[in-house]
Amino acid sequence: MVDAPGGRTAVVVDGLGHGPEAAEASAAAVAAFHAAPDRPLPELLAAMDRALRAGRGAAVGLLRLRPGTAEHCGVGNVRLLLVAHDGVRARAVGQPGVVGWNMPRPLPRTLAMPDECAAVLHSDGIATRWPDTATPFLLGLPPRLLAAALGHGHRSARDDATALVTGAARRST
Repeated sequence: MVDAPGGRTAVVVDGLGHGPEAAEASAAAVAAFHAAPDRPLPELLAAMDRALRAGRGAAVGLLRLRPGTAEHCGVGNVRLLLVAHDGVRARAVGQPGVVGWNMPRPLPRTLAMPDECAAVLHSDGIATRWPDTATPFLLGLPPRLLAAALGHGHRSARDDATALVTGAARRST
């Protein structure tokens, strides 16, 4: 996650498969992200696509938070949920495809994000149905604790898992 004048930008990358090749794909995508994290999200995905063409691809979810909004752009099965203590306010999933292999034209989506919301960006190693049983207590946890609770209580035993949780971007005064 990177804070810049254009907003807070986060990425979750899930390299295809398992082992060293999947780790290399994830590292290459993250390096492409860090090379210019303030670029428009579709351009960031295009840079990651170029970086991953020589190896395994990946599922990638990008999130940019600005005061009052969350912009999402992704390819593959990385999911975004905007949550508050009273439930899920919005959901988004990446377009079908693989970054580095058959990536479609990236299509960003902008969602309203009230101050009371947290953004949850997670890989397919976290069960997709976790919000169905989420209690107000779980959804009201601070971001770091919510990420840990998702990894502990909703992780697939057969896959790696990443959960990134962050609060809303704050308005400058």
